[in-house]
Amino acid sequence: MINHDLEKIKKEKRVMSETAIEKAKENISKFLDVFLKQISKENLEYKISNDEYYITVEIIGENTNLLIGYRGETLNALQTLLSSIANKDIEEKVRVILDISGYKEKRKKVLEELADKISKTVIK
Repeated sequence: MINHDLEKIKKEKRVMSETAIEKAKENISKFLDVFLKQISKENLEYKISNDEYYITVEIIGENTNLLIGYRGETLNALQTLLSSIANKDIEEKVRVILDISGYKEKRKKVLEELADKISKTVIK
């Protein structure tokens, strides 16, 4: 999933300016500092990184299942929310990708294994 998101963004070839990236990262940090303290008593941390095409936010900690939700629904909703927050007071569009405790990579592997299993069943 995360690789699909990245490939889609890179195909758009819209490079973000440094000022937009820095303002977006500031907006995200302000929100997450408050949000993560209110949502969980667990020690949740986040890391924000970027390249010229997108900003990646990674949330790590114990008991992050609440933030992931059923099949990643909550994660996707939170990614949409973070994207809106990141773009506040910015004229150009900033793209945000959220991952929580490596969920997207784990989900990708599970789906690949399922597709492989189904293809073997169909061949039989």
